[in-house]
Amino acid sequence: MDEKNEVRLKPQILCMFSGGLDSVGMLWQLLTAEKYAGFEIYLHHMHLLNREERAEAEGEAVEVLYREFRKATGRDFKVTENVVEYRFMERGFIYDMDLAAFMSGNICRVNPRITKVAMGRTATDLAAVSSDFQARMDRAQRIFENVLSLEKRDLPERIFPVKAFTKAEIFAMLPETLREAAWSCRMPVYFDDKSPEPCGKCHTCDDLWAMREELEARQKDGVSGDL
Repeated sequence: MDEKNEVRLKPQILCMFSGGLDSVGMLWQLLTAEKYAGFEIYLHHMHLLNREERAEAEGEAVEVLYREFRKATGRDFKVTENVVEYRFMERGFIYDMDLAAFMSGNICRVNPRITKVAMGRTATDLAAVSSDFQARMDRAQRIFENVLSLEKRDLPERIFPVKAFTKAEIFAMLPETLREAAWSCRMPVYFDDKSPEPCGKCHTCDDLWAMREELEARQKDGVSGDL
């Protein structure tokens, strides 16, 4: 068997990739950590067209990230995308994790090579988890399992490659090109003649600004970027 066919037959890890900091950290782990070296990495990005109007900004970010990840790691990966439009919902949202669970289950349903599904939960998320958030995580797991309930195969394992890292630790460990390309703003500002910009007002913008200032202060003091 030639090298090309051997690579094609590797088991796959499906990575539900939003382009936000958590998923960028997750993909960095999948592409650089030794324990994932035996897997082909398969990214799926969902363009979520809702009232927050984040899809265009996230879509531009992931295109940059695909290129920068290949350059930074020297590894290639499979990419697929789909569009979900629900701007008609005037109140409330479909939770991102529910949509990710449904879509990942269906991708796994038609692709038996996927043995693991990676999700971007961080130590920050797990430390701050509320009973409501835990209930939503449990529901997403049931959605995933129910989509695959008629398949005659073992369920792919759901893994959390950055669960040992805080968001600040993820920000610090990423190469600058990747952390600056990540998109986490909830309310992007659009202009006619240039790319979307972060609002600078939402909680994710505040968090990223604080992480950037902390890292710059550490580097200025001659301290390693690693937290």
